[in-house]
Amino acid sequence: YSRDTRCPLIVHLHGGGNGTDTAMSLAAGAGDLRAFSTSAGGDQFIWMAAVVRVPGSFHAWAMEGNALDMIDSIREVSRLFRVDHTRVYLAGTSMGGGGVATLSYVIPHAFAAHAPVVGYYWNELYPAPDLTGIYFRVLAGELDTPPGQPFDRLGLARQFATQTSAAGASVDLVEMPGVGHSYPFGEVGRTNAFFLTHSRPAPTSWEAVRAQADAILPLFAM
Repeated sequence: YSRDTRCPLIVHLHGGGNGTDTAMSLAAGAGDLRAFSTSAGGDQFIWMAAVVRVPGSFHAWAMEGNALDMIDSIREVSRLFRVDHTRVYLAGTSMGGGGVATLSYVIPHAFAAHAPVVGYYWNELYPAPDLTGIYFRVLAGELDTPPGQPFDRLGLARQFATQTSAAGASVDLVEMPGVGHSYPFGEVGRTNAFFLTHSRPAPTSWEAVRAQADAILPLFAM
């Protein structure tokens, strides 16, 4: 990292449930985001580990307090580092993948591209906005069917990809053969490469993004 060059930023939403200590471990522990940042191409980005503070089961990232915390964190990272605001990307795994999907409907133009991974998707409950010019790499495990639950995440990922494509987005649905509820490191590198192919005009301000989220998120409350 050098302050002489603006760097792209990956905002990562963790999975795994509630509690700040658990969230910190999942977001920045040696087995998750820290390893992602050293994967193929990972050193080209600033990585931000957002953390859920308000418990909310699978829908925690759609809760207003957690989502606004995440946006406030982007503002703080931007104060501390030289961020390229035309290349800010949103990624997340499991619960975080569902958060990426929801926030892509709430603030679709805030991020240059989105990568939800083995997520829980509830977007079929809401009308999709115009998503023309919005980019997704959706990763789903072929074997990602939770035991004892009346849905499978692969099916939900397919449904999300279909609905989002119909709203005008460009969606690359990657079904990972033999993979369950996990994020193989090889796919992290390919997602990094996908991100670097996309940019978009920077938001007018992150304060404006926050205000938009604050206005729309109550419609997504479960």
